[in-house]
Amino acid sequence: MKNILTFLFICSITFSFGQVDKESALNNVDKWDTYTNPGTDNYFYNHFKKYLTSEIISKEKLSKSKKKIYVEFNLVDGIVGNIETNASNKFLKTKIKYAFNKLDFNKVSIKKNSAFHKFSLQLIENVNNSGVLKCSSVVLHETPPICINCDKHIDLKSYNQCIKKKLLQYLTANIDSAKFANLNLKKEEQYVPFAVLGNNKSGVNAYRGIEIKLNFDNNGKVSTSNNAENNALKNEINTILNGYNYGQILPATFNNKPVGYSYKLYTSEKRLLESWLYKTSPSNNLSKYFKERIPQSLIDKEEIDDFRSSVRISFSLDKKGRMESISSTAKNEELNEQLIKVFKKYPVEKLNIPTPIHKLSTYSFTVIVANDFKNSIECSNYISNMLVPIAKGCEKSKSFTSLKKCLQDAITSHVNRNFNSNLARELKLSPGVKRIYVMFKINHKAEIVDVKARAPHKKLTAEAIRVVKTIEIVAPAYHMGNVVGIKYSLPIAFRVAQGAKKDPFKGMNDDINKRRY
Repeated sequence: MKNILTFLFICSITFSFGQVDKESALNNVDKWDTYTNPGTDNYFYNHFKKYLTSEIISKEKLSKSKKKIYVEFNLVDGIVGNIETNASNKFLKTKIKYAFNKLDFNKVSIKKNSAFHKFSLQLIENVNNSGVLKCSSVVLHETPPICINCDKHIDLKSYNQCIKKKLLQYLTANIDSAKFANLNLKKEEQYVPFAVLGNNKSGVNAYRGIEIKLNFDNNGKVSTSNNAENNALKNEINTILNGYNYGQILPATFNNKPVGYSYKLYTSEKRLLESWLYKTSPSNNLSKYFKERIPQSLIDKEEIDDFRSSVRISFSLDKKGRMESISSTAKNEELNEQLIKVFKKYPVEKLNIPTPIHKLSTYSFTVIVANDFKNSIECSNYISNMLVPIAKGCEKSKSFTSLKKCLQDAITSHVNRNFNSNLARELKLSPGVKRIYVMFKINHKAEIVDVKARAPHKKLTAEAIRVVKTIEIVAPAYHMGNVVGIKYSLPIAFRVAQGAKKDPFKGMNDDINKRRY
């Protein structure tokens, strides 16, 4: 029996808010030295030395920026969870978690524990460029600074997300973008909504970010700083955030001793200075319309959290300006159906969509938000619009829906025709599904640039890059009337199986349609 390769072409588009938000103590570098007295003659050292030999430890590369290996965990009602370590080596990471699970917590002194607290132990230290087992004598017990505005959250992760979300919402709502109307913004990539290819949906956001640092001192006082290039904008951000009502702040603690603590948040100049695009109101005409027709009891059924902070509605317009392809991001089926049903009857002329209307554009707006643990209707003041790139052969698409399908089919058929299907046999890949992840950008000139790929073999990587570079795009994307660059993430799955030789691409389009990607 010969190996055959079956292409399961899976295509989707992803976006990002930039870098990941972070939080840490201001003296994070030496917190274990200061508060846990690491050594080689304590309970934790004597326990871990039975599992972490010098040979195992040597597998980890330490450096000036990575001086310690530690393990973090949560402890709720005596039950340990969320065990994580900063070790990079997979074998060492596995051994650390295995050894940690063997600890006898009856021998460990922890006075308070809840999901709101974070615990950690130093395990390994960099000594003369070599990793040496040197364990904390006591557990490091961390609590973040407690603000009344977010103290209802019951675990550390959601609490930290609450703080960041509220601060960014406050900043966006209060910045006076008119002050910076003449600011020459740098070009920024834009991420297309998920809805362009397949059924996933989300909004558009800028990629290049401003880093904002929020510092709490050991008395609970707050100061802010940021790296905006324009000094006036930098001062405006600091002034707004310093004026936020944090409520009564309890300082962060390490082992019950007050310490300084910092949060890092990320936004962008473009998002701040076009904040009018993203502002919502509970009292605009669209909000009033939905409030009269959607009961609060139904709105409350939707699960909105700090990771998915709103429900949006998307739609397109036909050549006569009539709404079509209406969808929402509501996960509750009853709410989803009702939102679509109600919005279908809203007079399109009242949406104040800028003219001329492009029949291939997609439009979206926020309809439900969550404030202080309560869902409420709060619609966008302005309707956002997006025109996706147009692939060769899709120029005569008659609607956004047909353009979306055409773009998907164009990429599918392009890979079908051009990917070297003999590679699986040549590389003697083992049976099973093999995945390739490709990232690329369609710039403002409709050129495919910055192509990167990750695959199980370097020849597959090179082939994926080669094929993607040859996709023909005839028109770039537009957002709110401005040409923008788009970054795409394109997963491709290969199934290598045993069987008779046949067309490796047969049924590929059928498979995509069934999967509804």
